[in-house]
Amino acid sequence: MKVNEASLIEIVSGALNINPADLTLSSKSSEIDNWDSLGHLNILVKLDRYLGGMTTEISELPEAESIEDLYDILKKNNLAE
Repeated sequence: MKVNEASLIEIVSGALNINPADLTLSSKSSEIDNWDSLGHLNILVKLDRYLGGMTTEISELPEAESIEDLYDILKKNNLAE
C-alpha cells in the first residue's frame, strides 16, 4: 500500500485532531499548534499503521517539518504515489 497526497493529509489531520481542510501539502509543523513532539509521534504511528509497519526503519521521518517533507521521504522510500 502507498499513500497519496490526499491520504497523507487525512492521516496527519487525524493524528493531530484537526480538520483536513485546514491542511495542505505545504503545511509546516511550526504553523500548526497541535504539531508538537507528541503530535509528530502520533503522525508517525498512524503512518506506520496505514503502511503496514513499513515506516519504522525510515530514519528521516522524525525530522520532517512539513507534510511535503513527509510525502517526499515516503516517495523516496517507495511508499507514496
